[in-house]
Amino acid sequence: PQRFLPRTPLRYMRGIFYDEACNPLSAAEVSRFLSTDSGPLVGKVCVESYGGHGVTLFRFEGGRYVSTRGEALTPEWIAAESNSYLLQEELEQCDFSARFNPASANTCRMVTLRCPWDNRVVVLKTVLRIGVSAGLCDNMSQGGVCACVDPEGRLSKYACNWKAARFTEHPETHITFAGLVAPYYAEMAKTACRLAATVPYMNLLS
Repeated sequence: PQRFLPRTPLRYMRGIFYDEACNPLSAAEVSRFLSTDSGPLVGKVCVESYGGHGVTLFRFEGGRYVSTRGEALTPEWIAAESNSYLLQEELEQCDFSARFNPASANTCRMVTLRCPWDNRVVVLKTVLRIGVSAGLCDNMSQGGVCACVDPEGRLSKYACNWKAARFTEHPETHITFAGLVAPYYAEMAKTACRLAATVPYMNLLS
């Protein structure tokens, strides 16, 4: 449901800015939005965004939004960054995922299968991706680690990074993976299967 997704108050597509409802915005409206404090915003490149490329956190300081790298968020900066860009409100993650690394948006990724023999949708595989730095992303290509999650929501004994190195605990917060259970696994699996059921053309979805 939409209430569980982050708000997207500003979009930029092929030279045109849009509001949350995809209504075109004038240059004055865009400038007014960017000069108003709407809380922390996360900027995302929408094309060629593999590996968390182009994900940036902006905070409101001194009447304008500034990135963690010190870049001012302006219409010109957005246009130079990508021809497809969006700004979303910063997500607040649950206590379970935040305990590993509160700075990054740690995510569970699920693979679902529509069984050809009875059309039932099931979860084949689940992993928990966890960031290991002060950055926003949990992507393994940016140093993140990945732990398997079994059908009961239990984490595996170790997590791996991009180079297949094993970790029995988080490299920075030193929280041990073995024995921990993702508290919302059943709800996540149910939601993933329900969404996958709406895509009948594809039997395997990630």
